[in-house]
Amino acid sequence: MTLNQIWNFLNQNLVSNIIGALIFGVIAAWIVHRLVSTKERQEIISKISLILFNELNFNKTQAKILKEIFDKPSVLLTTYPAFKTSAWKIITESRFIESLDASKISRLLMFYEIFIHTDILYQDLWTFTVGINSAMSNSEEIRKFLRARIIENLNQLHGLEPELEKLIKELK
Repeated sequence: MTLNQIWNFLNQNLVSNIIGALIFGVIAAWIVHRLVSTKERQEIISKISLILFNELNFNKTQAKILKEIFDKPSVLLTTYPAFKTSAWKIITESRFIESLDASKISRLLMFYEIFIHTDILYQDLWTFTVGINSAMSNSEEIRKFLRARIIENLNQLHGLEPELEKLIKELK
């Protein structure tokens, strides 16, 4: 074997070793990145699930309280808002929603639609009871209409309570 042949053999092995090391390095870096991304994503999912869990528990309790209040003929309004809905904004404005299955998304959507709609009605009722609109001549009719819609929503939530309880347990 000549010196030239030995040099070519070493260079070929060196180049193949460098290429192999580069390929291995890229694959190892990708695997580490995926593991870190998955771990971070799981931590984010866990935190947002906790936020949803707490907010849905609050809203469940709040729905019971409001139902008791609205079951009485005269309504003593509590402070606005009636329900918390900030977690819904968080999950819809983030990529968290992609991690949920379609069933959970549709159930969350159903409950938050009721919460948000009831909040809007409740705010309107507040305005026509305490605000400047209470001086309008037809404010009593509007208050009756709003009260009836709020009661419908609260009754709907009451009927869906087992489903809400199941969703809350899934988020725990």
